[in-house]
Amino acid sequence: MTSERFPQQDPQSGTVVTPDHPDGLLEVLARSIDAVPGVTRREPSVGDFLRTLWTRPRSARAEAADTDGLRVVVEDSTATLTAALWVSGDVPDTALSIARAVTTRVNQVIAAHGLTPGRHNISVREVERSGQQAER
Repeated sequence: MTSERFPQQDPQSGTVVTPDHPDGLLEVLARSIDAVPGVTRREPSVGDFLRTLWTRPRSARAEAADTDGLRVVVEDSTATLTAALWVSGDVPDTALSIARAVTTRVNQVIAAHGLTPGRHNISVREVERSGQQAER
């Protein structure tokens, strides 16, 4: 990894990518996934809920990206993402092609952080039709 590669700006979210900011990876991944056409939202996990029970709110959290529904594990410079997504049924792409686009975007962000992309677990939990999200 060479220092002249950083900082870079993520082309999709406009967020600055730096290899020395550990929270930056998850935040950039969240913004990048949300920017993929067809992704309507990420599904928070039980772990996300439990973290809210023992984590004190920070004022910086209001400015930080919502990272619910994402989990990154970094081992030996390899980053692996687990994500649960809801996708739109009103776009011409299939849920599978949206999940593949998310995987491509995730690999790009991880590589921009100077890490090796691992084997990701991107699951589509539901396909939403227009108006369905407003009913929930």
